[in-house]
Amino acid sequence: MDSSADASQSQTKLSLPVALTAGIIGIAFLANSIFMIVSPSSWYYSLETVVQTGPMNSHFIRDIGLMYFLTAVVVFLGLRQPQNKVVWWTGAAGRHLSHGGLHTYVGNCGLNQNGGVYAQDFVPIALVVPGRSARLWANRRQ
Repeated sequence: MDSSADASQSQTKLSLPVALTAGIIGIAFLANSIFMIVSPSSWYYSLETVVQTGPMNSHFIRDIGLMYFLTAVVVFLGLRQPQNKVVWWTGAAGRHLSHGGLHTYVGNCGLNQNGGVYAQDFVPIALVVPGRSARLWANRRQ
């Protein structure tokens, strides 16, 4: 292999911490999606804050489970095609950031009819998900 091919290949490799973080996120999304699709009732009753948002709707839970499945696929595509990771991971992060943004908006604008349930979600949705996404974005060239 010549030096230009070596340089090109090294630019498309992911660092171990980035690959592990993305892999863990992808596995978590996949596991959550399977749980939501296969057993929506068990998923619903296993999360106290979800139960407080209203009655269980298995169709809605499965729809969201499919979104988690698709974002897991996109995260895995970024691992498989590191040269395209920015495109793949921006899509996955965009889906979760928009969902978190909706929760934040509903909670902050007084649209919450469920007595502060969304306030409990603020830290994981507004800080953790964007923080993970920012880390992946910052390491996009590794």
